[in-house]
Amino acid sequence: MDLNKDDNDTISIFTSISSTLKQARKNLLNAGNVFWHAWFCDWRGRFNTRIDQLGPQGDDLSKALLLFTEWKPLGERGRYWMYVRGYDLFQSILDGGSPKIHDFDAKAAWTQQKVAELKKIAAMLRLDTPQSELERVLGDLGFKPHNNKSERFQRVSYLFEFKRIHEMSEENGGDWDSVFSGFPIHHDASCNGFQHIAALMRSEHLAESVNILPREDNSRGDLYQEVAEFAQNLYQEVAELAHNSNRHKNKKVRVFYDKLAKFCNKDDKIMTALSNGIFTREICKPLVMLAGYGAKDYSSPLFNKEGKNSKNAFGLYLHDDKIKKTLHMKSPLYEVIRRVGGENRDWFAGVELQLNVDARSDNVYRNIDAAEELMSFGKEVRDYLRMCVDEKTEHTFDDLHKKLTRIYNEVDTENTMNIVRFRWQVLDGGSQVRNIKWDNRNKAKDFASLPRKLTEKVWSREEVISFARTNSNRPEDIERMQSLIDDL
Repeated sequence: MDLNKDDNDTISIFTSISSTLKQARKNLLNAGNVFWHAWFCDWRGRFNTRIDQLGPQGDDLSKALLLFTEWKPLGERGRYWMYVRGYDLFQSILDGGSPKIHDFDAKAAWTQQKVAELKKIAAMLRLDTPQSELERVLGDLGFKPHNNKSERFQRVSYLFEFKRIHEMSEENGGDWDSVFSGFPIHHDASCNGFQHIAALMRSEHLAESVNILPREDNSRGDLYQEVAEFAQNLYQEVAELAHNSNRHKNKKVRVFYDKLAKFCNKDDKIMTALSNGIFTREICKPLVMLAGYGAKDYSSPLFNKEGKNSKNAFGLYLHDDKIKKTLHMKSPLYEVIRRVGGENRDWFAGVELQLNVDARSDNVYRNIDAAEELMSFGKEVRDYLRMCVDEKTEHTFDDLHKKLTRIYNEVDTENTMNIVRFRWQVLDGGSQVRNIKWDNRNKAKDFASLPRKLTEKVWSREEVISFARTNSNRPEDIERMQSLIDDL
């Protein structure tokens, strides 16, 4: 496999792999290959491991290296879920031309038909396999340069376990209850944020799009794809009207169309190719996910390197002695522009980013005009797609805020009291309180903090109750707080 050892992405990948393997070796030598993760609950209500390395929410290699310590009998049900996972990992490789299926039974049936093929691939993952054949198999599994989002290591891990459990089953006369395994099955949910919002708002249409409610035709909802199709259909409407010298009623749609036409030098072929490349499920999915968490800025998934929101993930250029941002040349939006530019070289020459070799980085560019034009176009794409997300999710956030405010106000009808809030810290001596804060509804500010000298200490149970008595004049609040503390 040809790899450029001086390439920043390659260096980053190997650094990450080395760090993960070092952590795995440490656990093998110091803990007998048994370890536990500490978990915490984030602001979204999700539980996460304190560190990503060797965690179920870590990168591809971390997930691939994991097994449960306590193995259980696999049984027919365990085999079923192994087959469901097999479809998720190998459908794009073994049957990439067909549309994806979502029914679990159909996924398991697909893998059943591929058992011999999967066992054959697994048998080739050996050191004595000829180098040329091994490289071909690994390439098919996703071991290719700049394929950072691949599940390559998970595929290899799955194949090893798939081959092992079938060999064990054959030895036991096909008795899957006698086959033990600790292999974890990763299963990701879809559109969690909007699933909760659809339920809170009792929105049947949105609930069908995120599969809370079934559709009449039993088809599967896909909000990501629906946003992409809505954006494409809306664009086609304004394009047809423009060709007939008519104007679309939606000003934002007209503005986007005019900007796209200007960016493409009014070339219909380029405009069509760009719109087809931008209005895809792949591009729209991270935007919908951000919207589900209430994000207002959709720039990162479009403008930044690989859609990441991290330091040095955006593009830079120097203009009038000021550093300004633009698209990163490895951002999702620029990748679409580059693909279209491959067949339209004359046009692409005017917007192609050129590295500033003196910066020795892949995110600093020297052609100012192209950088400015790309950023201007990127902002129009961002705003247009945000409008499409809002339309397909029925502008739920404003209504949601009003509804939640009404619910909370009904809980506290007096609307005048100080509400004491606590952050708990579990210490050796038991649960204790740190960082007491209160929300005074009589003040303009929604949230207030205690003086710093008070928040630095650890409060005992008696001190907390005393503070609550002093700062709240509703007896039921104090009783409830004391009850909560007693329970903890």
